[in-house]
Amino acid sequence: ESITADRYKDGYVYATWDRLTLSAGGPTYFSRTIDNGGLWEPARSIFDPGARSQTINNQVVALPPAVANGPNTIVNFFTQIDVATNSVQTTRLALIRSTDNGATWYSSP
Repeated sequence: ESITADRYKDGYVYATWDRLTLSAGGPTYFSRTIDNGGLWEPARSIFDPGARSQTINNQVVALPPAVANGPNTIVNFFTQIDVATNSVQTTRLALIRSTDNGATWYSSP
């Protein structure tokens, strides 16, 4: 789990975490506030690696905006763990990107 204050966008704070499911998957969840924590958006899944995979170590990083006072890109870095049907496990580092301060996400790492 992590919480990140956006140093480029006043009032924006992002929270991200993983959640294991009964089907043995582990999607990434995300929530944000745009008023310094007064109200938080409902949590939602922003990346689902599939039934035999999970994410851990989710961390949001805010990048500088391309245009002054415009939206900025944030990225969510994570570790993805995949387990094959023969129980062989592979691990990789990945990220997904949002170009509108977390309102929408490109879900292909």
